Amino acid sequence: MLRALLTYWFMSFLEKLQRLTKDDLIVGGVISGTSQDSIVAAICRISQNTVSLIGYHEIDYSSKCKSLLNHCLKLSTQEISELNFLIGQEFSDCMVSAVQRFGFSPDLVGFHGQTVFHHSGISSVKSTLQLGVPEFVAEALDCFVVSDFRYRDIVLGGEGAPLSPWGDYRMFNLGYPFVVLNLGGVANFTYIDPTTHTILGFDAGPGNSLLDRTVRRFKLSELGYDKFGEIGKKGKVIDEILEFLLRVDDYFQVEPPKSCGFERFGDSFLDLVLSKFDIKDPVDFLRTVYEYTVIGITSGLKFIPDVEMIILAGGGCQNHFLVDLIKSKSLKKVKISDEFGIPWKARESILLAILAYDFIKGTPTNLPSVTGAKKAALLGRLIFP
Repeated sequence: MLRALLTYWFMSFLEKLQRLTKDDLIVGGVISGTSQDSIVAAICRISQNTVSLIGYHEIDYSSKCKSLLNHCLKLSTQEISELNFLIGQEFSDCMVSAVQRFGFSPDLVGFHGQTVFHHSGISSVKSTLQLGVPEFVAEALDCFVVSDFRYRDIVLGGEGAPLSPWGDYRMFNLGYPFVVLNLGGVANFTYIDPTTHTILGFDAGPGNSLLDRTVRRFKLSELGYDKFGEIGKKGKVIDEILEFLLRVDDYFQVEPPKSCGFERFGDSFLDLVLSKFDIKDPVDFLRTVYEYTVIGITSGLKFIPDVEMIILAGGGCQNHFLVDLIKSKSLKKVKISDEFGIPWKARESILLAILAYDFIKGTPTNLPSVTGAKKAALLGRLIFP
């Protein structure tokens, strides 16, 4: 009886493994970005030369997860452990819902987890931590899962971020040089010249992180963020505070490779500013944070070759005021990634699917030109079904 069970398990495992040798695979990707607002799962059809999105599905974090994530830098060891498992379960729920919605069972899933710490260039030890137990997905879907994509790059002396430039290279089939600007909690750039296969990228600075925290700190919206930028655009820039913001941190002047997170541009940064100034009008302060954020983003353009157009992705695409400020200060044409067949909400989930596929195929996906790593390497860790 035992021999029969072992034989059945082994043959089933071999069948799953054999499927991964095909060029054309159905691959899932699931992630929650640095804004920590929701989880997005994508299902893609991927080959060595093509990436096509079948569909994507989004769910909100549970109230318990949101509460723990809002205080993740102050959690006890027990709370971090519990959050690790809660995130894994909720990522799995999102991925399973995507499979049920679109009717495609993945051969493989790329699982990012939730970033709760990234060294941001200010820690004495380069490190990064993503929470979420990927075995939940492996069990729920009975498939291989690839996770932990950032560690190898840091071991090799790299920043561990951003990961997106490789995905943008695979996703966007354009015949001319272009820039992708992701407006997540962190804003990051990808520059690609397909004619020379040049790929550059770096974190420019805060995207939505300081804006969202300002809205929550002053209770400016029950949503917890500035929908469409309607609040911020009513304010006026406070020059004295803007000058202080630009003096207090030199990140915008640091040359790439560089990466950052809410450890650098989060609550502690906001606390520092608020300890120095008496804020009479929170809306004016929010407008000042907008100005600071956009200066950081547009100053990043000096580190990449000039292009005529910027492709926007990430949640900040919905903030019309933020987008308008970027347009006016960059003097560039701006288009949303959806116009190129890549929904802004699904881009990072598609990236995770690409990273998982390329891991299985033995393709290095870190980019020393982006992260500063000593060499190109496979990124990820394989979880068996």
